[in-house]
Amino acid sequence: MTIRFYYKKSVTILFLIVIAIFLAACSSDEQKLQDDPTASASIARLNAALSSGQKLSVEEFAALKEIIQKYPASETVRKTYKSALIRREDWAALEAFISETPFDELSPEDKINLGKAYYKLGRYSDAAKALENVPGNAETNAVLAGSYFHSGNYAAAKRLIDADWERIRSQKAVEEITLRGLIYFHENEMDKAIETLSLALETKPDNIPAANALSRIYAARGDEKKAEEYLKKVQQTFDSVTAEERRKTVEVENIYKLQDAFKAKRFDEVITLANKLLPEANPQNKLALYQFLYNSYTALGKTDEAQEALNNIRRMQQQR
Repeated sequence: MTIRFYYKKSVTILFLIVIAIFLAACSSDEQKLQDDPTASASIARLNAALSSGQKLSVEEFAALKEIIQKYPASETVRKTYKSALIRREDWAALEAFISETPFDELSPEDKINLGKAYYKLGRYSDAAKALENVPGNAETNAVLAGSYFHSGNYAAAKRLIDADWERIRSQKAVEEITLRGLIYFHENEMDKAIETLSLALETKPDNIPAANALSRIYAARGDEKKAEEYLKKVQQTFDSVTAEERRKTVEVENIYKLQDAFKAKRFDEVITLANKLLPEANPQNKLALYQFLYNSYTALGKTDEAQEALNNIRRMQQQR
């Protein structure tokens, strides 16, 4: 009993020492930042730009990276860096940065940002785990509901949306309305799906997921005229968007297929889709695709290909 007591006491003391060292480092870097007028002025200027909705230029972001390398424990600098990554929509870098800290030690705000990053990267199960025990707002709950839905947990997604349905409907929150319609569709409640998806289309006439689902519902019911009507709406909307938006839409669809294949351990299919997506993927998606490739090649025992994917991951991380 005595030995166990001293062991627990030693662990507690060691933990407190580590926390004290960490807090001292944070305090030290924060003070050093305040004593550096050039860096402090740069951070103030960058924060002002980010607060006004601007995206940092390449030069500004490079300057910010230099500052965070100089004062890595400064909470002011870290917040600015996270804001810049969110503005750049660099979800892979944001996830990597936040994940440097153990999850249990993250602030609620960082857990929310981590969950959003996971969602944007298509890591829906991870997003749900990050967000489900964090007090959130309407936006956070929408991301959590989407994470549940794309993870196949329709019941959990439904509970979240239904608990806030009056606000969702009154504010015409089209993404949540569409999601609720898709849940009805997946649960074979077709009349309710038609009603809800029609509402989503009224709110946003160029809503491709809603129109596509309605086309599928009417086709399943044998109403070819209605099915063709909504399919034509999908095509018209698709044709009206820019080439870049079309590319993004196709990319998202293929990413969904890739994630489903990976979940089902169809690693050859994952590799085919990832290699198809890579040439036109943006930097953050490329990083995620190389991670899928690394995991898939590793699972198949293809060590050379896995090492090549890992080398690409490291190269891209060094370039950030």
